[in-house]
Amino acid sequence: TVKSIWGSCSAKGSLTFSTRLALVPHELLEYVIAHELCHMRHMDHSAAFWKELSGYMSDCRERRKCLRENENLYKWW
Repeated sequence: TVKSIWGSCSAKGSLTFSTRLALVPHELLEYVIAHELCHMRHMDHSAAFWKELSGYMSDCRERRKCLRENENLYKWW
């Protein structure tokens, strides 16, 4: 399956977000924003990245799973 790109963080710290986020529930929007903000300190998905994200959002893995399982609900077409 093709994974959706909800946001990105460049090496220079520039954050970009998908317009599809306008369709997701607030708690999933929070997850994507927090996820990308953590990439400003950790440019990978290392244990340190997940530890930092979990420190801000203890249910981050559940939110990630929910976003992935329901991504087809959040399409413009």
